[in-house]
Amino acid sequence: MIMLIIKKLKSKSLYTEIISKKLKGKVTMSEVTTSNELLKAVINPDYGAAVLAFYVKKDKKEIAIMPDSRKDSNSLDASSFLMIPYSNRIEDGTFTFNEKNHQLKNGKNHSIHGDTRKSKWIIEEINQDRIICYFDSSKYKDVNWPWPFSAEVDYSISGNTFKSRITLKNNGDTPMPAGFGWHPYYSRSLTKENEPVFVQFETEGVYPDINENCIPSGNPEKPFGKLDFSIEKQLDPKVHIDNCYQGYNGKGHMLWPDSGIKVSYECSPECSHLIFFNPDDPFFAFEPATNANNGVNHFNDEVFKCGTVSLKPGEKLSASFSIKIDFIS
Repeated sequence: MIMLIIKKLKSKSLYTEIISKKLKGKVTMSEVTTSNELLKAVINPDYGAAVLAFYVKKDKKEIAIMPDSRKDSNSLDASSFLMIPYSNRIEDGTFTFNEKNHQLKNGKNHSIHGDTRKSKWIIEEINQDRIICYFDSSKYKDVNWPWPFSAEVDYSISGNTFKSRITLKNNGDTPMPAGFGWHPYYSRSLTKENEPVFVQFETEGVYPDINENCIPSGNPEKPFGKLDFSIEKQLDPKVHIDNCYQGYNGKGHMLWPDSGIKVSYECSPECSHLIFFNPDDPFFAFEPATNANNGVNHFNDEVFKCGTVSLKPGEKLSASFSIKIDFIS
């Protein structure tokens, strides 16, 4: 059953469609589409304010830059999700902050990807090319974080750019360790099967991972070999990568020359880290973040450069991440 709600905007003579339905028998989706003549993003406020699909319009066709998670053939629950109030993993789900020990749930799997990505967010503002969603942890009984917090995500489309801005606030009465990140997936092939895709980005270092569990096993080292993307190179799905990088300069790109499409990044300085994930799947992930994997357990380690910050009561952390689409010949 599909329920269609038409919401009239206060400030513009526009209407926005919000579609609620069962997707793949898993969760109820509220699809909010933001778009212009070139780009289209589908957001789901009821499931972590995640992006369900992201398309570019070229030659009268819609091309899935991110894999459309609404399709039955897609194994993903979202095309891109938010990791708040920490990015990636915390080893065994345990950490000490300001001399107090904390144990999170799901410690056996190294508590992962924050605790807002499956929760319902509230729509604060909406129009044809913008949506702002809000999350308040005090509205939930089972939030897996010791401090009360709130978060806002602002998605907008302008010209050939899709922008996202996250703001995280400590609503507690003691300092809180804080960080967040984005987890966008990208289609390995856009317009033809097995087409090549090239990637480039620059960082100061990459954290070693001798246990291959996405928990850094030492301080960052200069990227080399398969982990060095300072010069553009073709991705090989058979070469597995799942590593966290430090000293990210906030830029980089992906290029599909056969499809004539280039995707460029522009991240604010707070995004000092990124995770690059290259599985043997029809997708890969290029994830900007403010903190390192397991960063909270290295908060006082200046050499590790964790990126985790301490927010005072009422203090906020904000960062932005933009995707620019260009057509090339």
